[in-house]
Amino acid sequence: MAKFATLAFGFLYVYVVANFLGPENYGVLSFAMDFLGNLAILLGLTVLPETLSVFAAKGHSRELSTKLMQLTAILGFAFALAVIAFPSAVVSMMNLGTPELIQLVAVVVALNLVSTGFTSFLIGEQKFGKVFKLGLLENAVNFTID
Repeated sequence: MAKFATLAFGFLYVYVVANFLGPENYGVLSFAMDFLGNLAILLGLTVLPETLSVFAAKGHSRELSTKLMQLTAILGFAFALAVIAFPSAVVSMMNLGTPELIQLVAVVVALNLVSTGFTSFLIGEQKFGKVFKLGLLENAVNFTID
């Protein structure tokens, strides 16, 4: 049920945002999201959230799991701050978009990293109802920001 609701909301989100922005602007937004998302992957910012779900599920220290989650949040926001401080550099690398768009997308990518870390923590703790609610909240926030 949770996957169905998240999938349905995701389709609705893409339909509304794509129609609101139009094909060209939606393409620029999608490219910027993919570009910064892949940059975060290349920098290794997604390793901690993925590790966290396995680490917490194996029953390791809750305190250490919490510290890993906090480190994920700090790294995600440090990434966003770096991109927000130098959006023109990212625009020149992409050769597309505006500094304002890049700054907004950097915040969304950082929130996604934090959300992924928190979701991984909850999965590790086997709190699946909270994961469902967090997924719906994340989609609603993405829809509102776009």
